[in-house]
Amino acid sequence: MIHHEDNEQKALFQRLAWEYPDLLAFHIPNGGKRGRHEAARLKTQGVKPGIPDICIPVARNGYHGLYIELKRAFTDKQNKPYPTKEQKEMLERLNTEGYRAIICYGADEAFEAIEYYLHPPRWVKKVGNKYEEINKLPDYHSGESVTYTSTDPTAFSKLKKLINKDEDIT
Repeated sequence: MIHHEDNEQKALFQRLAWEYPDLLAFHIPNGGKRGRHEAARLKTQGVKPGIPDICIPVARNGYHGLYIELKRAFTDKQNKPYPTKEQKEMLERLNTEGYRAIICYGADEAFEAIEYYLHPPRWVKKVGNKYEEINKLPDYHSGESVTYTSTDPTAFSKLKKLINKDEDIT
């Protein structure tokens, strides 16, 4: 089992290179501890706090691209790594700007989220007695009361994991 974020990052990119060799995906080396002078120098070069670790600038399913804040995998809630305030704010801002921005815990969860983003199930929305195909994943936060279904029987559990919510959405 991998425990450090650096190793999670390496494992994810090795798997992406193997399974999606042409995928435009990259790490944004924005984090880490730095001295005051180095931090000031990088800030003048455009470094912003809270930027997610991974960017996949590939438009899919109504989004401009996918950003992932990768946290290490954990085995119990006591050791769960939490995002910083800046990371939460940046993820929210990126989602508002039309990107899909999420937190994943470990390389395996990140890979699953990337696969789901690249190859989403076909979603349909019930309107009256008809079903209409939709081009964007359902927005759980909109408060819109419509019935969504999918051609993939595991889609709701995947969606729940993708939006990092514990509430039951089925």
